[in-house]
Amino acid sequence: MEIKASWRELTEKEAENLEETRQRYHVSESVLLDPPGERFSFPQKDGSPCQIRQMALVGLHVVHKIPGHDPFIWVTFEHEDNITGTSFNDPNCPDDCVVPPDPNQPIDARCRDCVPECRNTFQYCPDQTKTQVTRQIPIPGDVEAFNRKVYGRQPVQGTKWAHYQLVGVQYPTEIDLPFDPESVGETFLGNTTMETFNQTASSCVGCHSFARSTNPFNLSDFSWFVCRAKFPPGEVQPGREFPKLKPSPEEVLEIIYGKRPNPFTGRAEKPYEDWGTWPKDAWNNFEISLSQSDGSKGPGVTGENPHGNFVRIFVNDLGLEAVRGSSVVFPPGTIVLKENLPFRFVPDAVNSPTPKQPLEVWQPAVELTVMYKQAEGYFPQGGDWYYLKSAPLQPGESPNVDRAGKATGCVSYHAWQGNADFMLTFNFGKPPVMRTRCVDDASGDKDCEEGAFSGNR
Repeated sequence: MEIKASWRELTEKEAENLEETRQRYHVSESVLLDPPGERFSFPQKDGSPCQIRQMALVGLHVVHKIPGHDPFIWVTFEHEDNITGTSFNDPNCPDDCVVPPDPNQPIDARCRDCVPECRNTFQYCPDQTKTQVTRQIPIPGDVEAFNRKVYGRQPVQGTKWAHYQLVGVQYPTEIDLPFDPESVGETFLGNTTMETFNQTASSCVGCHSFARSTNPFNLSDFSWFVCRAKFPPGEVQPGREFPKLKPSPEEVLEIIYGKRPNPFTGRAEKPYEDWGTWPKDAWNNFEISLSQSDGSKGPGVTGENPHGNFVRIFVNDLGLEAVRGSSVVFPPGTIVLKENLPFRFVPDAVNSPTPKQPLEVWQPAVELTVMYKQAEGYFPQGGDWYYLKSAPLQPGESPNVDRAGKATGCVSYHAWQGNADFMLTFNFGKPPVMRTRCVDDASGDKDCEEGAFSGNR
C-alpha cells in the first residue's frame, strides 16, 4: 500500500477553535521547512527555517495491491470543503477573472489571487500567490450515493471521517492496457489538491504506467518511489542507455530534420515542418496547423496531457500515402510527429491585421513527441512503433532526450480497441473511457438500473 496525503495550514480562526476544528478535520502538528529568502517565507524565529504548524488533512491518495491483481487498486479522497470550494477558493473573488491572454498585460488588481486553475507550465499565468481551485469533473452520482451510505454507518458516522468523500476508483484489469474495456472506475481521476491543474486529463494508472526505476528503461511496477532510490556508495550508476538503442535518438532526430536518409525508404525526408498532416476526411483536422502561404506555421490546435495545451501534427509522405490508400497498418518508415506548444497570446488589437481579427502570437515548440514505425517484430505489443520524446534539436547543441524506444507508457494510451495501428482515432488528447458506468443512480435514469450502463461520460 502506498499513500500520498495533502495538507493545508489551519486558518487563524480554525487554530483558535482547535477542538471544534478537529471535529471536522484530521489535524496534525507538523514541522514546516521554509528556507530563508524564499518568496513565500514566513517570519523566522531565531534564524530557524523550521516552524511548527497545525495542519489539516485535505486530500488522500491510496493505492493498494491485492493478491492476483498486479496493477493495484487506485482510490482518492477529499475533504468536503474542497468539493464545495471553500478550502482553496475565495467566495469573495469576482466570477469573471480569467487568465490574461497577453503575458505583458498586468492582471486586474481585483483579480489578483482570483484566477481559476491558473498555472505556469503550458498556460501563461501572471505572477501571483494563489489560484482559485474548483472541481472540474463532478463526483459521479453512484459514488456520491456510496458516500452517503458510509456516512450513516459506524464507525464513520458522527466522526471527522464523515467529512471526507470518496472521489472515485480505478481498477484496471490489464497492466499494459490500463484503459482496457473491462477495467472498472473513472476514466479521469484526480484530486483537486494534487492534480489541481490537470483534472480533465488526470488518470492514476495513465500517469503511473510511466513510472521507472533509477534506470529509465526499467518499469517499477507503477510506483514512482523506486526512481528515487539511491545507489550504494562506490557502486557504478548506469547512465542513460540511449546510444544502445537502434536507431539512436540522435539518428531519429536527424531523420526528421532532413539531415539523414530514412533507412526504410533510402531517401532523405524533408524537414518535418514541410510535411503534411492527416486529411480531415480521414482523421482529425490538423490542416490549419501547417505552413501558411506567408511561410509561417499555422496556429496549434487543442491538445492535452501529455502533450500540452496546443499541438501541431506532422506526418511524412510514407504515412500519408498509407492513409490515402485507406490502410489501417502503416509501413515501416512511417513517422508521425507532434509539436508540443506551450501557450499563445493575443496582443493588443491595434497591432492586428484587421480590427476584428487580433494577431495571434504562438510560442516555439517546447517538445517533440515522435512515433517512428520499425520493422515487424521490433515491439509487437506496441505495434512496432519507436517512441521519442525530446526537446527540439538546436543548432550546435546535443539532443535533450527525455524518452526513447519502447515506451510502454505511451502504448498504454495508444493501444486501444478501435484505434488504427495505435493512432488515436478519437478526439485528440482525450483518452478512451475505461468503462461506461451508471452516472447517477439517484436520477431514476433507466441506464442506472442494475446491469445497465450509460454511454461515454
